Amino acid sequence: MHTSPASETQKRQPMPNARPTVTIDTGMLSTTKKALRH
Repeated sequence: MHTSPASETQKRQPMPNARPTVTIDTGMLSTTKKALRH
């Protein structure tokens, strides 16, 4: 496995938008599941 400079940059500079986006996606997914169940 070769370490590409892009992956190193992402590891060294964690995107602050990553976590909020994941949280929003999770919330939307749970909401969608509930809507589908009802």
